[in-house]
Amino acid sequence: MPTDVPRRTPSTRHHATARLVALASATLLLAACAAPGREDSERAVRELVAARMPALDPPLGRALANDAAAIEARLRELRAQPLTPRTAVEVALLRSPQVGTTLAGLGLSRADLLAAVRTSNPTIGGARAGADGAYRTTVDFALGLGDLLLLPARRRLGAAEFALAQRRVAQEMLVLAADVEIAWYTAVGARQVATMRDAVAQAAGLSAELAQRFFDAGNINPLQLAVEKAAASQFRVGALNAAFDARRERLALLRTIGVGSDPDWQLADRLPKPQLPTAAVAELVTLAAGRRADLEAARREIALLEDALGVARRWRLLGELRLGGEREKEPSGEVLEGPTLELALPIFDQGQPGIARAEARLAASRAALRELELAIDFDVRTSVDRLETAAAAIDQYERLLVPAQQAIVEQQQRFQNFMLIGQFELLLAKQQEYDVYQGYLEAVRDFWIARTDLERAVGGALPGGSPERPAGPAGEPAPDAGISPQDLPGMPAEPDIYRLPPAPQPGSDAARKEAPSKEAEEPQP
Repeated sequence: MPTDVPRRTPSTRHHATARLVALASATLLLAACAAPGREDSERAVRELVAARMPALDPPLGRALANDAAAIEARLRELRAQPLTPRTAVEVALLRSPQVGTTLAGLGLSRADLLAAVRTSNPTIGGARAGADGAYRTTVDFALGLGDLLLLPARRRLGAAEFALAQRRVAQEMLVLAADVEIAWYTAVGARQVATMRDAVAQAAGLSAELAQRFFDAGNINPLQLAVEKAAASQFRVGALNAAFDARRERLALLRTIGVGSDPDWQLADRLPKPQLPTAAVAELVTLAAGRRADLEAARREIALLEDALGVARRWRLLGELRLGGEREKEPSGEVLEGPTLELALPIFDQGQPGIARAEARLAASRAALRELELAIDFDVRTSVDRLETAAAAIDQYERLLVPAQQAIVEQQQRFQNFMLIGQFELLLAKQQEYDVYQGYLEAVRDFWIARTDLERAVGGALPGGSPERPAGPAGEPAPDAGISPQDLPGMPAEPDIYRLPPAPQPGSDAARKEAPSKEAEEPQP
């Protein structure tokens, strides 16, 4: 060891060690920045959702509380009553796996924020080498100084990224609510269509039975009997397919809300009365531009990427930079201490890849924002067009088609009473009345689906809010509670379309009843 190396006194050594400890302590303090907790993160999402759809605030609050006993108690209350669009959404928030997946994504974003506000851990190392009982001991401590210099920027960018994640989660919650409502309207509409197809099939069946009696009495020929039986069979097949569609849409709704095929969940049987929004198209487009959570997230993402590009350009020459200290004890007992610095020279890599990547991400984000703005404008305008078209169709049905078809049935009934027409013409008029009313019900269903799509396009509740279905005494539907097939005079009892009818076995009475008679098959002169 050279003799010109000065000996460090204990006081000097202690000062050097103290500086290293102070450096480590400062590092820990800088890295201990607090990130929002899980409850704070979910509360922010709840506030974002409530600002856009206030009706979702109470059920979302129950879902985020994560109280299993309270959730099960609430689900029992909801199971005891028919599902409406709002209660179906509440069940989805409490039970849908999609909510858990979405909140888990929020947890991952929070983990990224925790990583962004912390520096890399300092390193400490040592070595001991020597011979013949004489050893040299070296201890070194190092800290990534680059992480400390970039920590404020990383903290700022991480917080902005987490705010984006919260808005994306809020948008997914709103989309889930819209999907559930559309599934409800589709399921109830399919049930109503199945009811009407069953009524048409019953009317056609009566016509076929009447034709069989007329044929047995010799009043019609085999061709007329075959035509009536074929029509009855065709309408029955249509009723069976409609009942299948109703069962499938009910299962799709139950799957969407997360309760599987639980038979205890029943659907309300009435569609709400149509109610047009009070805002004009231009007002709705402007409302969507200022309310959509995903649009706000896209704009924030551009600001975030612009900030990230500035950071990349500002620190483009900063490579690996480590600051530390080293303490070496010689075999003679001398102690050498001092700071260390490692700096990566920006000769080959001067930050060009990071800058190019940041520029490309910013350009892509700007293009995505423009695409989203165009998509929102298209969705709002087409949803309003669909809504107004459905409203116009409903108006035609209510003012003209349904009353006219009912008048036709009444007149045909009078003509039949005076034997001016036969039973077949009356039954045909009744079938046509059922067909018209089915079209009316489908128009009402399409109206509510279009309205829900418009709410999704706007990013929340429409001006004036969503209409509530009134209730009568003891929870029974009020007379103006909604629209149902049973509102049509003379409708048969609603069939149990959710129960699959057994197929007739060959040789059974049902099969023989459905089989055409030999007299109908054999042509007669």
